[in-house]
This record gives sequence, C-alpha cells and structure tokens, in this order.
Amino acid sequence: LLKGLACCVHCGSRLWAETHRRGYSLYRHARGTDDEPCPADGRSIQSRSVDNQADRLVTSLRLPENWKGSIEQRVASYDRVRTVEQQRASLVEKQRRLSNIYKLDNMSHDEYAKESQDIKEKLAELRIPEVDQAILAGEFLDNMGGAWPNISLVERHDALRFSVLRVYVDALSGRLVGFTPRPAFWTVFEEAQSRNPQVLLLKPDEVKQRLAELQAVEDGLVETGEN
Repeated sequence: LLKGLACCVHCGSRLWAETHRRGYSLYRHARGTDDEPCPADGRSIQSRSVDNQADRLVTSLRLPENWKGSIEQRVASYDRVRTVEQQRASLVEKQRRLSNIYKLDNMSHDEYAKESQDIKEKLAELRIPEVDQAILAGEFLDNMGGAWPNISLVERHDALRFSVLRVYVDALSGRLVGFTPRPAFWTVFEEAQSRNPQVLLLKPDEVKQRLAELQAVEDGLVETGEN
C-alpha cells in the first residue's frame, strides 16, 4: 500500500518494500553510513501492520459540513474572495435583467444571445485557481474515505500517491506517525485534522520536531494516567 511513500520519521529516507522469504511483506530501513547514522538503521516492520494503520487513518478522515467555504477563506484572502463574490453577484443580476428585457420583446434574439454569452464568459473567468484546486482536492478526499473499503489495494495505493507525497513511519515502534500531503491537499487535510487530532501533517523539515512534540504529549498522558 505504501510502496514508494513510506519514509523513516527519524532521518527522512525512503523505506524499501520487500517480501520476506516466509512470504510476508516488509518495509525495511537500509543501513546508513557511519557519518549519518539513524536509530532505525537496518530495522524492518511488517507492512501489514503499517498498512492497516493507514487504512484506519483514511477511513477516519472527516471534513466538516461547511468545508468548502472554510477552505475558500483559508486559501485566498478575504478581500479577494469578497471581490469575486461581488462581481459574480453583479453579473448574475445583469443576466436576470437581460432575460426580463428579452422576454418583454425589447431585444432581438441575436442581441440577447451575444450579451448573454458575454456574461457567461465573464462568470467563467471569475475563478481563483488555488481555491479551485483545493475544492477539487476536498471533493476527492471527501469521497475517498467512504469508498476506501470497497476499492482494491492498487486503487488505494494510487489514491494515496495522488494526495500524499510521504508517509512517515517509526520503524522502532512500528507506528505510522504522519504524512506530507501534496500542495493542493494541504488546506484540505488541515480542515480534516481539526476533526481528527491524530492526523499529523508533517513538512520534511519539521518531522523531528513534531515527533518530539508527539512523544512529549504521549509521555504526559501516560504520567497523567498513572497519577
């Protein structure tokens, strides 16, 4: 499932997908050099364990009901979104008035068709590309969780590669720690993260810091539980 995506959370190197001589699959950390040692050097974990964690993670993702509006506000500036909305409302109103004039026979069909087409073209231009990309990513993610149990392993792998660049794994504990989404999916996963605190979004340069923060929180929870 995570072939080509699984990375070591300690050093960032890719984990190799291999098949053990007994038939089960592994993710293995290649041995590093003496100059750049990693605590997970040479370690391997059964892929089934990590893949199952990825399955649970995907199926647990939920976007809030108003996610489209929220993403739009986060991706583009408020003033920019407001300007586009005002221009769109003005054009829609112009189209309404144009239709009324045409229905009253105060305009020829050719004139109506030309002006109506002009309004449609202007409406089509009123788009914010990065918002469009984020909305498409959100629709993909929104559908992915529900479809996940009914699609094949190959389809799941393709879906992950489409939305995620890296999946970080701790080979010492056998735990999936987090992932780096593709750029268009960042805002979408941030929305999902607010509903699911276990989803860790990790940029490559902040992996170690976030891992330490996560460990500190878990240690605190353990201590609290003991007290």
